[in-house]
This record gives sequence, structure tokens and C-alpha cells, in this order.
Amino acid sequence: MRHYYSRVGRHQGNWEFQRIDHAARSGIREMATEYLGILHRQDPLFDFLAREILEKRLGVTRQTVFDVSRLDADIPNWSIFHYVERRTSVQLVGKFFGNKWLHNGHDGDLRYRAMLMRREFDNLQRLRDIGFDAGRHQVVRPLGMSEAINCVLIEAFVSGCDLRVAISKACRQGKGDTLRAQLTEVARFLAVLHGQATPSKPLSQDVPLGCLDEISQHLLEQRVVSADQHWSFKRLCERWAQSGLLGMGQKVLTHGDVGPAHFMFNWQGVMTVLDFESLTEGDPAADLGQMAAALKHRFFWHCGDIWAGEPYIQHLYRHYARFVGADADQFVALTTRGRFHMASQLASIGQNRWLNPEYRRRLIADAEEILEI
Repeated sequence: MRHYYSRVGRHQGNWEFQRIDHAARSGIREMATEYLGILHRQDPLFDFLAREILEKRLGVTRQTVFDVSRLDADIPNWSIFHYVERRTSVQLVGKFFGNKWLHNGHDGDLRYRAMLMRREFDNLQRLRDIGFDAGRHQVVRPLGMSEAINCVLIEAFVSGCDLRVAISKACRQGKGDTLRAQLTEVARFLAVLHGQATPSKPLSQDVPLGCLDEISQHLLEQRVVSADQHWSFKRLCERWAQSGLLGMGQKVLTHGDVGPAHFMFNWQGVMTVLDFESLTEGDPAADLGQMAAALKHRFFWHCGDIWAGEPYIQHLYRHYARFVGADADQFVALTTRGRFHMASQLASIGQNRWLNPEYRRRLIADAEEILEI
């Protein structure tokens, strides 16, 4: 067995878009986008953007025209849209929690969706209030929300490229310096975030173990894993529970959903962090394990080598440990728990039906191997 370093769509309303032929306005991030047209003035969202956001929040009173594009058009996602006001070039992002993929569907449970919308708005404002509103590391600015308009959260648009671009260049062009530099900033941000004062609470094993058990059950229902594999995951969870390793630490403030798409870098070197609906008090190793899994998955996807992302995973852990001042024992504990969370996230990625079935099985088999203790 090779050594793992860590062992040490739909829019809001029923109104049609007015179609026009020119391309989407400039400034869209380097990600797949789909231009949809001009936001109709009779769409309830138009008045909300023009009056509540532009006029009341941003002081823009001119007559408005919004071009609309769907972000991340290369994946099944009908919840995130980009709006550009033509006359002022003000750019906004709308996240429709009413369309967000939840519980194997894009609709239903409106109260829960509204709660997620309000929670992310409050989380973003909380982080900006404690200093993440300026400087080297920033949190995206929330501008408004409306439960009545399909639970939409409006944020300021962030220009630049997310971490996926640097990963792609490292894979396809062999240019890893940019990715290493950006991962250093991710590690630095997480170290600062995890250092925010929270009440001292011990880690609980129940949540991560229960989450992995739920993922394993879902994979069995999808017929991606066999009954034997499902029971193997259960046995591994029991071993982790008996070891007590997941409870060796204190809770800190965590992002809760760390992934390459949530870290934006502009040409001035400023990193803006997105998507904080899962902000919680939890295990810092969970944030690191999630990013480690994302790196392994994306390098495997681009390069066909499941070990290709390992140097970058090592880089992330080394720099995080340096920023938090972890000693040798703390480092071993951190990477051990990170290994569990990495495996859990790989198994979670394996639930995505739009991935090749054999690829999904390979990720899940790797997750099973990582979990061995």
C-alpha cells in the first residue's frame, strides 16, 4: 500500500427571458457560463435588484438593464446566476436556495431552504464584521435576500479565477507554482478562521461517523457499492469509533464546505472566500480533509493518476501546520483526523451521478483504503 501523507435552469419566476445575440458581458469568472438574455422587467427579481440592491444598498438610481448568465453551466446547477447592469457595469450574483439541490431534488422544504438562505447571509456578515471585509483574505459581501423570490441571496460579484483554474494548469500544463502559492493562502486563511475565539468544546465523534454511515447507505441504494463494501464501511466506522481518534481535539470555527470553487483569486493577489452556509463549530481537520479530497479528485479526473495530487495535499498540510504552530504530536493528530474526513468527502463525491460509474467506484475504493486503521 502506498503511503498517504495524511497517514502520518430554472430561474426564479415564470417570465421568459428576452433573447439577444451578443455574448455575456465581460468580467465573468473563468468557469463555464451560459448566457440567458436580459432579465424581464416584469420578473419580480428585477424590481428587487433595481430598488432594494442597486438603489438602496449601492446608491445606483439610473434606469437599469440586467444581462443574466448561469454560472457553473458545466454541472447540474440551476441555482447560481450572474447579473450585470449594462449602464453601470455593477455585477451581482444571485443564489437561489429555492432551486438548490437538496434531499435529491431541486424543490420542496421551503422553510429549510429559507433557513439556509438566512444562515448564509448572517454568516457572511458575521465574518466580515470580525475583519474579513478587507485585506489579503476577504469574505464575499452579502447585499440582500428575499424569501418571497425563491429564497434568493444576492452577493457582490467577485472577479478573478477560482482555485480550479490553478489545479487545471498544474495538471495539464505542469505549472504548479501558482497552485502552491494559492494553497498557501488557503492554509493561511483556514488557520486564521480556525483561530477565532469560540467556547471551548470537545470534538464529538458522532457527527462525522454518522455522516459517513449515511453516505455509505446512499451509495448502496445507488448500487455504486456492493453489500460487502457497505458492511466494510460500517466495520471501518466501528474501528474509528473504538479508537476515539476523532474526539481528540477542540471545536473551532470552520468553513464546513471547503472546495476549490470557494476560493477566488484576483490579479492583485486578494483571495475572496465564498459559500458559508455550512459555517459551524467543528473539527479543523474536516476543512483540511475536504480540500485534500477535492485535490485528489480533481488531479485524478484531469490526469488519470490517483496519486497526482499528493504533493499539493502535503503542501496544504505543511503550511497549515506552520501557520497554527502545530508541534509533532498535534500534526499527527491533525492529519490522522484529516484522513478520515478526506475519505468521507471522497465517498461523498462518489455519490454524484454525472460522474462516470467506474470513476466513482475508484474514488470510493480509495476512500475505503484511506480509512484503514
